[in-house]
Amino acid sequence: RIPGYRVLLLRRTYSELEQSHLLDMIAEAEILKPIGAHYKTGDREFWIGSSLIKAGHCETEGDVSKYLSSQWDLIIFDEVVTFLMDMFLAISSCARTTKEKVKSEGGAKVWAATNPGGRGAAWVKDLFVDHLPDTERFPDYIPSEWGFVPGRLEDNPYIEPGYRQTL
Repeated sequence: RIPGYRVLLLRRTYSELEQSHLLDMIAEAEILKPIGAHYKTGDREFWIGSSLIKAGHCETEGDVSKYLSSQWDLIIFDEVVTFLMDMFLAISSCARTTKEKVKSEGGAKVWAATNPGGRGAAWVKDLFVDHLPDTERFPDYIPSEWGFVPGRLEDNPYIEPGYRQTL
């Protein structure tokens, strides 16, 4: 829909990335090959035309610097509770765009998905769910800019029978 659209998809560790999104990208690239999709293994990049999904990880605080000079139309943190808050905030600052089409649709975005619990659960709940962050650290926090969309088992039409019991 938007030529040149750039997405950064992050997991905390390379191992987590390798066991999830990278497998999917390889398979999807094969399926979508007739419309020009391809996956660049060494770069962890999924391309369709001029649009890109770049898969990355951020295991250490030093890894944050890999992303700081970049610009993304959409940044997605998968399992955001595994990230330190400062990592999340620093990388989120790279959600910016010069594309008029992206700007007309509300600008660059940051999405975060997760399951409950984990080391970052408290800061995620403060920012996204309760809208009660530390006011000294976040004096300009605007609650309407931080959304929470709950997901329940019933919302997923692809759950296998017996999955609830397994959980």
